[in-house]
Amino acid sequence: MKSAAPIYFACSLILISACAKEPVKEEDRLISSLQTRQLIIDEFDTAPISRQQVIDNYRELVKITSKDQPSGIEARRLADLELESSLDNRDSDDALKVKQAKLEAADAISRYQRYLEDNPEGADNDQVLYQLSKAYAIENQPGKSQKAMDQMLALYAESDHADEILFRHGENLFVDREYRLAETSYAQVVNKYPSSQFFQKSLYKLGWSQFRQNQYQSALNNFLRLLDQKFDEGEITDFSINDQLSAAEQELVDDILRVVSLNFTYLPEKNPIYYQLAKQPEKPYEALLYRNLGEHYQRKKRYLDAAEIFLEYGRLNPVSEHSANLHSMAIDTYKKNQTADLLLESKINFVQLYNVDTKYWTHQRQAHKKQLTRLLKKHIRDIADHYFALARTSKKPQNYLLPVTWYKRYLKSFPQAIDANDVHYLLAESLLENRQFLAAIDAFETTAYQYPTHKNSAEAAYSGLLTFPTLIKIAKAEDKNKYQHQQIESALKFSDTFSDDKRVPALLINTSQQLYQFKLYAVASATAIKVINNTYSTQPMKLEGWQIRAHSAYELAQFADAEKAYIQVYERLPKKSKQRQITSEKIAASIYKQGEVLNQQGQGQLAAVQFLRLGKVVPNSPKRKIAEYDAATAYIQNKNWAKAIPILEAFRSRYPKDKKYAQGITEKLALAYQQDAKPGKAANEMMALSTTTKSKVEHKALLLQSAELYQTSGQQKKSIEIWKTYIKSYPYPLDQSIELRYKITEFYRTQKDNNSLNFWQQQIVKAHDIAGPNRTKRSLFLAANASMELIKPIQLTYKNSHLNIPLKKSLKKKKKLMKQLLKSYKKASDYRVQEVSTAATFQIAETYRDFAEALLKSQRPKDLDGEALEEYDLLLEDQAFPFEEKAIKIHQNNLKRMPKGIYDQWIKRSLNVMSKIQPFRYAKYEVTESFVDE
Repeated sequence: MKSAAPIYFACSLILISACAKEPVKEEDRLISSLQTRQLIIDEFDTAPISRQQVIDNYRELVKITSKDQPSGIEARRLADLELESSLDNRDSDDALKVKQAKLEAADAISRYQRYLEDNPEGADNDQVLYQLSKAYAIENQPGKSQKAMDQMLALYAESDHADEILFRHGENLFVDREYRLAETSYAQVVNKYPSSQFFQKSLYKLGWSQFRQNQYQSALNNFLRLLDQKFDEGEITDFSINDQLSAAEQELVDDILRVVSLNFTYLPEKNPIYYQLAKQPEKPYEALLYRNLGEHYQRKKRYLDAAEIFLEYGRLNPVSEHSANLHSMAIDTYKKNQTADLLLESKINFVQLYNVDTKYWTHQRQAHKKQLTRLLKKHIRDIADHYFALARTSKKPQNYLLPVTWYKRYLKSFPQAIDANDVHYLLAESLLENRQFLAAIDAFETTAYQYPTHKNSAEAAYSGLLTFPTLIKIAKAEDKNKYQHQQIESALKFSDTFSDDKRVPALLINTSQQLYQFKLYAVASATAIKVINNTYSTQPMKLEGWQIRAHSAYELAQFADAEKAYIQVYERLPKKSKQRQITSEKIAASIYKQGEVLNQQGQGQLAAVQFLRLGKVVPNSPKRKIAEYDAATAYIQNKNWAKAIPILEAFRSRYPKDKKYAQGITEKLALAYQQDAKPGKAANEMMALSTTTKSKVEHKALLLQSAELYQTSGQQKKSIEIWKTYIKSYPYPLDQSIELRYKITEFYRTQKDNNSLNFWQQQIVKAHDIAGPNRTKRSLFLAANASMELIKPIQLTYKNSHLNIPLKKSLKKKKKLMKQLLKSYKKASDYRVQEVSTAATFQIAETYRDFAEALLKSQRPKDLDGEALEEYDLLLEDQAFPFEEKAIKIHQNNLKRMPKGIYDQWIKRSLNVMSKIQPFRYAKYEVTESFVDE
């Protein structure tokens, strides 16, 4: 064993140094002794005294002492000082001091020997022998040193230095490999001097002496006994050496632990630590023993044994905080041994045993949890990364399930870990490769948005976006819409969060298209604006952005914005592009819609301005027709006839062959002309309308209105022609057509066109007579009056017919006319229209009376005279009388209506006639005539 000598040498130096310094403590006693010898010291000299000055003073004192006198205390004290100085100077770099040290040691030995010779019974000879043995030792004279120690032990077994002498004796024997004898010396110190400063050193060397004799169990017991003391003194903890120890102290404890582990290796048990400790009281530093034994195996490159001993501690102490530490050391051991399977297995076991969700975790101190957290993070991450690498190599989706499991475990255990974002990103990639697309998207987005910004933030967010199409493709039909909306939300979030990313414009284009498809026009428009304003957007991207902006604004009824956006699109399109023509129409549509909105808001005049603007901005647009048409309509609705008319006239002029709006234009012009006091033009438009309408109701109305307007404009003849057309086309209902016949008669009456008047009066009578059930009170009235009008020519003919000679011939003629006239009045009376009936009755009576008068006033034959003439007259009177009686009776019939409250001009006239015929009977009615008239 080559380690014993250095240990012994180190311990010897320690002992010698300690012994050399001890006499210094007697300096005060020595000074006191010198003072008793009346050594004169300047009481005023207060400067510090060096050791060399003290030595020099003692040398002077020794010289004073006679050579023939026995060596006294002065010589012994001087020897102590010289030995102390020798110890200090022999390690100097100064050669003179080294030489001086040897001389001082020789002088000290000489003085000690003489002192012993001069004082064989000295009370302090044990101290002198002790110093002498030390002096021999430093002068490398071990034999003489041992002899001095043996002499001391023989003479002074109870000396205060016996423990040290026994220890040094054992040391010498150990150096000489006399391990059994050395064991005895060390044992004496251990057994007799438990409080000695050499106890632990002796216990230590006792163990080594036994170890050298292969007494491993005894050696181990003593080493463990020594470690008990080291633990009590705080030089070791339950798992390590106190880092506050000096280098020498730390080296000693290291060596103790090393030899303990060495002893364990020589014991036959598989787990010697467990076997050994089972026999002893509990050792608080048990974990340290396992650690050191494992490290011993590591140094010997027995890696599997080392790992096994590390793990064994955890099996025996499942809740000890050091179980995790030793387990981790086992992991490091497998790593050194490059045993990948065992390394992975041990890491997995570590997590299963010590993770934050285990019973072990709940038993640990907070400080240990902090350390354990670091280990758990490392091991879980290593396991997950290992499985991730394997899965990536295999390229099999199912192999990504293990990294998913372990990355999730990491994040669940340590959500606030500094590398949580990296782990979450790897989890997302693993989920993606494992085809868990929805979970992958969630993980990517968590990585991107739920951690402070990091290097993978944008990539994670974008990876999530790239996963959506696959998710949507394989999703159930009922889920596709939901995922598409989530994709949109994710894209918008990406663009807001990573606005400086060059991928944003293309992403926003796609998103705005999707938004438009989902009819989320407001968001689509806002997204398109972002594309337009993004510095990374290319010109084609901006064009697409303007298109979506325009379409969205149009759908949102933001037509002014739509127009502006379409103009931007139009300006960016190639001049010969078909799309340009389409966009031109979109501009026109946007302008038109602005007009429509204003119209709906009741702002018709402003609407008209927009409609007309369309023709100026997009003059070739097909929408120009409807826009100008609607502009005119808007003006008409607002009764702005002056502006409506020229638009309508221009429209007709611009589109002469247009059939779609022709009728509408005509209708509107008809109304506008009419309202703008242009009845003739209005009538023309209405007549034009009448030729196109298929509705009888409309046709009738248009004819009547046109006629009325012609009448208003002074074009009476056109009105008459229209009325005639109406009568011919629509004889029924009779009320309208009979009225128009009456108007025609009145027109001809004003024109004094009796033939036409007579014709249309006949038409009135005829229309009523043949109407049957369609007759009306009005038709009855008009027919009755017309019939009376028609009698006037007959009456006039009758009046102009005179009774002349030959009477028979003229009488026949007149009588025939009378019958015709009476028949006509009778027919008129049959209409039973009061006014007509009273008139007819009066005229009938007067016809009879007139006929009677005509007879009486008829021309007499020229050949009658005298009596013949008188007889002729009487004959005429006889002939006239019945007619007179008839006339009176008919007038009386007319007057009979008076009691019924009927009194008109014809009854009045009948009354006047009767008052003349029968004044005594009917004159009285004349008194009340005015009353009756009233």
